[in-house]
Amino acid sequence: MQILLNAAKYGTRHVLVLADFSPSTRTTDLEKLFQDFRDRGFVIRWVNDTTALAVFRTPSTALEARNHVHCPFTVCILDEDDMLLGSISGKDLEPSHQRSQTSARTAQRLITQGMGLKLPSSTFGCRELRNQEESDGYKAKIERCCLGQ
Repeated sequence: MQILLNAAKYGTRHVLVLADFSPSTRTTDLEKLFQDFRDRGFVIRWVNDTTALAVFRTPSTALEARNHVHCPFTVCILDEDDMLLGSISGKDLEPSHQRSQTSARTAQRLITQGMGLKLPSSTFGCRELRNQEESDGYKAKIERCCLGQ
């Protein structure tokens, strides 16, 4: 049911079916086929050992990719009545989303929050981080976190 809802919501024309390739094929091998489309966004989602989906943001990009790629295995656009829809998750049809850029400030905030520490103010910088790292409480948290204690 969820697959049908997602098929109705997103359609299937933005998805390429990659099939009949060697079971030893890796995700990176498939991504290399579409490296010219990396900036337009796509994601590889596996169905089984010899079938995967290349999910693009738009149907036009998927069509262009299908016409651009020449490989020894099957590459076709997913039809709305394809039997493959019965063997995939509804989330597999969701177009890829570009991840937002992470600044050093955001990374510091996420790391310190994950460790249960707080960033005091917007002037918080390297000196404050160094002081926090040198404190015994910080070292104990790191040890517990890394050693699973």
